[in-house]
Amino acid sequence: MVFEECLQKIRGGLMKKKDLKYYLNLPYSIIIRPDPYGGFFGMIWELSGCITQGDTEEEALRNIQEAKELWLETAIKRGIKIREPKESDFEFLSKYHKKKVLGG
Repeated sequence: MVFEECLQKIRGGLMKKKDLKYYLNLPYSIIIRPDPYGGFFGMIWELSGCITQGDTEEEALRNIQEAKELWLETAIKRGIKIREPKESDFEFLSKYHKKKVLGG
């Protein structure tokens, strides 16, 4: 019994669950672009459905940070797999996407 308890503690330490703070600190690809109907549209490439808008570019950027946190909180609570950013995603978006792309 003691061996099994020790093994569980070791495994628990090695396989720590990724929490909200972990995901919030990852450099997700943020795209901000003018909306044809006015204002600005914002999205996070890796987080499907994580979108927002704002009257100004700065407001859209603030709003996407809030949307990211809410999106991640919901995904964690529901046990939804969360895609982590890859360098290749950022490179692709920076080269071929004719919008403003920010890392993180």
